Amino acid sequence: MNDVSSKQVSLVFYNFQPVCIKEKGLKECLEARIDRRKLEVYKTDGDPSWLNAFKQHSESFSTIASITVRELDSTVGNNGFRDSITDPDLQSHIVFDEVKCYLLFDYKSFSWVISYEIPCSLDLSELAEFLEVNEAGALDNTDLYNRIRNLMVRSESNPKINEWIARFENRALDTLHKISVSLTNDSLAREDFCVVDNTGNITNITDCSNLNDSEYQQCKAVLLKINRSAERLRHPQEPIELEEGSIYSFNGRFHTILIKRPDERYRYVPIQFQMQRMWFYLRSLFSFLTNLNDQFFLFTDASVKNLDYINLVEAVTNRVQNIRVMNEQFKSDIETDRVSIYDQIEKNWNIENLLAEMLRYVDSQKDALQRLYLKLNEKSNDRQSRILFIISIIQIAALLSVWGSYIELLNEAKLSETSALIQLFGSIDNLLLFNTILPIFLILGIALMLYLAFFKKKDRV
Repeated sequence: MNDVSSKQVSLVFYNFQPVCIKEKGLKECLEARIDRRKLEVYKTDGDPSWLNAFKQHSESFSTIASITVRELDSTVGNNGFRDSITDPDLQSHIVFDEVKCYLLFDYKSFSWVISYEIPCSLDLSELAEFLEVNEAGALDNTDLYNRIRNLMVRSESNPKINEWIARFENRALDTLHKISVSLTNDSLAREDFCVVDNTGNITNITDCSNLNDSEYQQCKAVLLKINRSAERLRHPQEPIELEEGSIYSFNGRFHTILIKRPDERYRYVPIQFQMQRMWFYLRSLFSFLTNLNDQFFLFTDASVKNLDYINLVEAVTNRVQNIRVMNEQFKSDIETDRVSIYDQIEKNWNIENLLAEMLRYVDSQKDALQRLYLKLNEKSNDRQSRILFIISIIQIAALLSVWGSYIELLNEAKLSETSALIQLFGSIDNLLLFNTILPIFLILGIALMLYLAFFKKKDRV
């Protein structure tokens, strides 16, 4: 065993688990106009500590609310979770009285996140033991990070999560389904909301403020090695060393943050939260919009379906624009951490490119919609023109019928030589000739109009 100090260290494991809204339900949620007054009755009395601290000096998370999951609030931190832990090592090191679970809702983007906070207390020698278990060639997922992750995140190797966590997750999904139905005034199905496997990432924030320099270096070496071992990346990201001596290691499924001052314990949590939800939300929207676009081109040429598609793409456009504005505002709010941390994470996780690509895709859809509007208007105008044309023919036919009746009634006996009409035409013969020729010209005019209308339509096709 390594010669490591036995001084106590505090670790808090965060998991921000995005909730997936399936395509049918997502369509209704994206188009919903939310009455925030309805949301007030579901809010909890307090936000997570990190969220509350961030809101005090930032507006970018002002649209995020903590939602009450009533049935399980009373069991958080008591023996319910403790009794469900079967791993003796975790049972002895988790600080159960400080375990916290939250349901978070951003009504601006209509996105849900289940937040877990699991604090642990270990000494450095115990951390080294967890590392040695992994390095000894034991079964996979025996290191500290994977043991914590397996409590909350399903995967192919871990299809069943902790019983208490699973119960909270189900109650949270029931709650958010109920709220979503209330906010959208729609008949959303409970099955439209789920948690997708392998979408929860673990962030360990370790408070090293009580360690001296030597102990801090030992702690850093052990935790970063556990992180690399748990991640199993061929080319792991190099940790970011911050000016104050803290370490920020952002990877794939596991992230490690070592802080040297107690007042930094909530400083980096919003960044982890933002990255996780941005990654999942943009990926979900991109997939949704791509599938929607593919389905649209399979539709028959029905204006109702076209209009539904137009409205839905417009709703997605608004959501993406809101996310872009919120993300830029968030970057401004974190100030110096933007350059040293956030920009690098965006690059590693391709968030910036994904957002840019999403915006380009939405712009292309808007251009397509403009063309679609023109086509719809053109078809509507053609339809109106055909209707007016048919009405004109009917009117002319009616006029011809009246004219025919007039000619039948017209004869020399009923006309006086001195009448104004005879004087206008010069003679009865001229009047009769006019009465005969006029309908012929009208019929020829109608025929010409039909001919031109037919060939105009043929040329357009």
